[in-house]
Amino acid sequence: CSSDLSGEAVIDAKGLPEGSRQEVTAPLRLPDSLKVAPSQVVFTPDRVKVRFTVASRSRTFTLPTVRVEIAGAPEDLKGFEVSFGEKGDLLRDVVLSAPGDALAPIESGQARVVAIVHLTPEELSRRITQKAVSTWVLPPGVQVESLEQGQRPLEGMVPLKIEPRAAPANPAPPPG
Repeated sequence: CSSDLSGEAVIDAKGLPEGSRQEVTAPLRLPDSLKVAPSQVVFTPDRVKVRFTVASRSRTFTLPTVRVEIAGAPEDLKGFEVSFGEKGDLLRDVVLSAPGDALAPIESGQARVVAIVHLTPEELSRRITQKAVSTWVLPPGVQVESLEQGQRPLEGMVPLKIEPRAAPANPAPPPG
């Protein structure tokens, strides 16, 4: 018998929370690659106590820029010209996280991520100069972790410039 053989402890980690410390008693076996039938091996002891921490099952991906779009009822927005401050209509260094392969459509360019700032009639009339992102358009399972310089998503403010829209120079005559 070779002394460099090692056994495996068989543990089912499904359903265990990420980052949790665990201590379980698990059965021992030889690796399947050795092609030894379980009846040909006797472990003493046949069970061991194993301590481990469940690793994160999620991944992160940083988008260099994410487009910002303005939303609101058309009748509310029609009287105003809304533009962005000097940073423009882009958020920078947006860190996304998701389990498994949920980030794949974003990484391959098949899915877009959009930040939406919704403006109410009151915010338009007050001509606010900044507002946090109201909602994100993301693939299922994906969430925003941080924005540029590590800001949390709700801390990141989008600079706005809201001006009353100028009336047309030659209004159309009333019908009739």
